[in-house]
Amino acid sequence: MDGHTPEEILANAGGMSEVAETAADFLSLDAWLARDIPPADRLLGDLVTSTSRTFLVGRTGLGKTLVAVALGFGIASGRGFLHWHCHRPGRVLIVDGEMPSELVKARLQAETGRVCCKIPQGRLTVFARDLDEEFAARFPTVGRMQPLNTEEGRSWLLALIEAVGPIDVVIFDNVMSLISGDQKDEIAWSGTLDLVQSLTTKRIGQVWLDHTGHNQDRQYGSSTKAWRFDSVGIMTPLPEDQREEHEVAFTLSFDHPGKARRRTPDNWQDFATRTIRLKDDVWTSEATEKGKRSAAKISPMAQQFYRSLHDALAATTTPGRTSRSAWYSECARVGLVEPIGEEDDYRIKDTKRRPFRKYLMELKGAGLVGIDGEIITDLGAVR
Repeated sequence: MDGHTPEEILANAGGMSEVAETAADFLSLDAWLARDIPPADRLLGDLVTSTSRTFLVGRTGLGKTLVAVALGFGIASGRGFLHWHCHRPGRVLIVDGEMPSELVKARLQAETGRVCCKIPQGRLTVFARDLDEEFAARFPTVGRMQPLNTEEGRSWLLALIEAVGPIDVVIFDNVMSLISGDQKDEIAWSGTLDLVQSLTTKRIGQVWLDHTGHNQDRQYGSSTKAWRFDSVGIMTPLPEDQREEHEVAFTLSFDHPGKARRRTPDNWQDFATRTIRLKDDVWTSEATEKGKRSAAKISPMAQQFYRSLHDALAATTTPGRTSRSAWYSECARVGLVEPIGEEDDYRIKDTKRRPFRKYLMELKGAGLVGIDGEIITDLGAVR
């Protein structure tokens, strides 16, 4: 018995049982349900949150960097971008690994003109590899940029975030220029996983731009790259007969071989397949033909409720969004539902709300409205 008495062995076994029981309690269902975990901040719908991990994937020259800069401006301004809405403004860091500084400046100037508002100081920070040597000389505590799939690269990025932070979202442009090694398999990418986890632990959202390979419908390299990510959006160029010569135009899909782990019945429009264009210096987002057919099938009564939503939106200070109660009040004003009185008990209130709930769900199913608790978003406005 290795020199231990039977009493000592029983005592040790009891201690092990106590540890196992404590661990089981810590990981139990009741413990999870009682755990105080703050919800993720929706910085661009549910596509980009304070804990999300997103890949945007497309061929070279399709417009990934233009989209990345526009996403950053949408979050930093608090105005959102296309059909993705901000619940609050966020602080964004863009890390560019390949463009010369004059092109970085040109991209930022162009998007500044499109947004037509001043981004508050510190909300949008851009590191370009082209300035690496000068930056390291000025800020030696951060030092020179290193490949992000190395321990030195992870330390460098965390030091950069510490120097310019706090940060809510980092946009990486792009995988091939920011990590080292042969990227046909998972070995090179696996070196970034500690960094990916570190950012999530710090509640910093991530958007990584990546390329497709010869097969333009799939992300380059191993499919294991996406295993720890919430979303993978595949950008596919439109046929030539559907776009103009100087137009940026592509479809963005999160359906297989993409990914949308955070998609729910309430936020599915954040991950619906869209046609996105940059034409005449204006970004637009349109539903695919399937989405348009779905939206066209609403009943005449649902159309009346939808018109009442537009009337309620006219009185809001948040473009495209209002509350359930404000929309209900507008429906009551025009006689679509009965007003709810303070003296009504819960059964009467429930009966009065039934028509509103019915047509709310019809509009939601048609992709015209989004629901986030009390907040209602008009999704038809961006079709």
